[in-house]
Amino acid sequence: MVYVRYNDLWFRIIVPVLVAHFIVMYGEEISLFEAVLTQIYYVAMTGSILIAFLLISFVRWVYLKLDRKFDWRAKPLERAALQVLLGWVAPGLLAFLLAYVYFAIRGLRILKTYYLRFDYPIILVLLLLLNLYYLAYYFFAQMKIAERAVANTPVVTTESDDLPQQSFMVNQGVKSIPVPIVDIAYFFREGDYNFLRTFSGDDYTVIQPLDELEQLFPEKDFFRANRQMLVSRKACKHFENLPYNKLELVTEPKYKIPIVISQKKSRSFREWIDGNNSVK
Repeated sequence: MVYVRYNDLWFRIIVPVLVAHFIVMYGEEISLFEAVLTQIYYVAMTGSILIAFLLISFVRWVYLKLDRKFDWRAKPLERAALQVLLGWVAPGLLAFLLAYVYFAIRGLRILKTYYLRFDYPIILVLLLLLNLYYLAYYFFAQMKIAERAVANTPVVTTESDDLPQQSFMVNQGVKSIPVPIVDIAYFFREGDYNFLRTFSGDDYTVIQPLDELEQLFPEKDFFRANRQMLVSRKACKHFENLPYNKLELVTEPKYKIPIVISQKKSRSFREWIDGNNSVK
């Protein structure tokens, strides 16, 4: 899987300056020209810029970590809950602690200032907007990654559109390898990565998500058994009935855990596989 890197260093440099100036000048009755002539303006700006940069960097770090374990598309509910907790609540507490240290260095008690009344609510709103920025960045970057994946690793055909003459490009180290579609047993997801397994048992990593692969391959030849598996018709050895109208699919080559087809998908699977005498 290709992860978003959030290459926005200039954003993390420029935005803290703008936010710091806004926070420092918010509620002040003097003009900008008067403020820049005072020493306290630069002291406040320095502290505010540092705090803003640390908070933005922290939220970015949270996104990088959560993307690897709780991808938005794979685990949306868990990700949303963790994002609120780690991407908004935690930075909110961190902002208060950093401000506490800043005021303590200046010999002030934060509870005796107007920070909690005026500045802190604004900071919480800005942290929320920061999370929305990285959320938009994530989906935009994923869209670009998908576009490049389709352009760089397409399903290519030779002179005919028949399935036996098609290949799918996979990566192995620095090499790109064409795998004939007739050799593909199934695609599966394991941890944070997607793999292709051939009938000979060879595994290759693929960068496309299973949803995209499902759209890429002919519906008559590949079936989305569940969230972790896209299986070729030829790989289906047999299936067994489970309680609650579920099915357990057995493939060749075998998969290490049972392939369970849900009640919702069992009927469509039976219709899809109907007519294949090797599967009962």
